[in-house]
Amino acid sequence: MQNRYTADLGDFGKYGLLKALCQSKDEELNLRLGVVWYLVPDEKHNDDGKHVKYLKPSYKNRNQFRNCDSDLYDALAEIILNKERNVSNIRKSNIFPINTVFYEEFLTFNGIPSNGMNACKNRMDHRMRWVNKALFLLEIVI
Repeated sequence: MQNRYTADLGDFGKYGLLKALCQSKDEELNLRLGVVWYLVPDEKHNDDGKHVKYLKPSYKNRNQFRNCDSDLYDALAEIILNKERNVSNIRKSNIFPINTVFYEEFLTFNGIPSNGMNACKNRMDHRMRWVNKALFLLEIVI
């Protein structure tokens, strides 16, 4: 995940699904959600992250998207309108249930060689430490 993708069309589908999975008619059966962003620094070498035309006000978009989940649609539209594409704004927008836990630490490989004898092992070890920190946080909070 890169911050520059926040609120794109794929997010609308994923977030809608996560919301639906966490909600039940019987509140005792509601699931507690933990979101671990596989967050990496934004890449500038391509023009990805432009799939936000679904948020432009139009009859078609209202019928195809907004009618599915107006709260989600409006929250994502506000993020795009305010030019605040950052996963932290997903947390701040209260799209997900109030008791949702987020892990927003970037996974970077700065200072870890990408080639050489032990490069793959060092990168895997670094990734495992990152995952374990996320799981530790979720375990404490959830």
